[in-house]
Amino acid sequence: MKKMDISPWILILFCLYLFPIVGNNFKLFSYYILYLIPLFYFIYYYKRFLYYIKKELKYVIITVGGTFILLGLSIIVPVLHGTGDFSYIETVTAVFRRYIVYVFLMMIILQTRKGKNPLKQFLFYWSLASSLYVFVSLVMFLVPAVREGWQWIWNFDEYNRLQTYGYGARFGWAGFSNFRETIKCSLSLVFLFYLYFDKKKGESFVTAPAYLVMTGLNLLGNMFYGRSGVVVFAVVFLTAIIIYRKVTPYSATFVFFLGLTVVNIILIISQFNLSVHDWIDWVSTPFINLIKTGSFQNYSADHLLHDMIFYPGLKTLLIGDGMYTVNGNLYYMDTDSGFMRQILFWGIVPTVFSYFLTLYPLLTMVKRKEWKFPLMLFLCFVLYEFKGEVYYDMLPLFFVLAYLYLYDLKLKIRGKKRNTKKYLVSES
Repeated sequence: MKKMDISPWILILFCLYLFPIVGNNFKLFSYYILYLIPLFYFIYYYKRFLYYIKKELKYVIITVGGTFILLGLSIIVPVLHGTGDFSYIETVTAVFRRYIVYVFLMMIILQTRKGKNPLKQFLFYWSLASSLYVFVSLVMFLVPAVREGWQWIWNFDEYNRLQTYGYGARFGWAGFSNFRETIKCSLSLVFLFYLYFDKKKGESFVTAPAYLVMTGLNLLGNMFYGRSGVVVFAVVFLTAIIIYRKVTPYSATFVFFLGLTVVNIILIISQFNLSVHDWIDWVSTPFINLIKTGSFQNYSADHLLHDMIFYPGLKTLLIGDGMYTVNGNLYYMDTDSGFMRQILFWGIVPTVFSYFLTLYPLLTMVKRKEWKFPLMLFLCFVLYEFKGEVYYDMLPLFFVLAYLYLYDLKLKIRGKKRNTKKYLVSES
């Protein structure tokens, strides 16, 4: 069996920056690690940093420059409406914070994995880090003493929410895990589908057993941190099957029986562990309802569809209300839906602009005749943005993924030209 080429220190960086440890204890130290180290890295390697910017200058200007426009609008809109609600600035500045983290990880890949398909290297380390995070969550779920000890060291917020029905597994080294961690697991599944289905002849980033384990762990993460991730998984998986058409009857049968075995093992464990039993009941209830009644009959989904998505009125639709939160706590008009939050705050035009910036990197890939991977990313984005605001995380991530794709494309073109020259020289 061919071994996977894994750099431990790169993996550690992906683990720490994708799932940062920010508890009430040592909080300032955590933020130093999260943001100051990348900034110092950019300064130390400023020539290389500028080189990467110049490499795709137009692409960088459109994407990053557009984010500055969003920042300006987040300040101007409340002023024009006279609401004094500047809480949306935090959402837009989150885009810049994600830029820092993702560009830092991108540079690590470009600097250390030269000429080794940087895009797929990035996807591989992301997926592996996410898999490890879910594995640690599993250990902490099954061994509460480990979880208690970790909580004692860091003192995370919302720890008491683990006592809520179905929430017992929502804990990892980053503390209480919820919507963000679910998204990262779903993205990992998209990345793994791409790595598996789109591999070229002789290319191997993940061995077959490791691929199954990583896929299983990230699916489990979707079931741990938020059931919406299971729906996203189903949609993206079916899409991958259709567009790649590489699944054989043998592989489908193997995966089916492997999944059946894992489910049976979990069910057996649940007979001896009350927390596991409650978690299984929480995860399975909406899907059992779907089979029995044709409807999820899930409070969260029903509340989203019937109460959080609505027609806000023509004036609000056009220019927004300049309100994002109420007393800096609850979202304006009690909506969790991402596109509704934006429309209520600044109207349809800035909302469309923010989505253009988010999808522009994917369109850039499509223009270079890579449409399957962007399609899966697009579906993942749309489904999550429908439930909650995720564009501020997806925008910088898509920016990095498309940049790596463009960079890798130029490396391959340059390599082909070099090989052509060698061939012509040898012929002459």
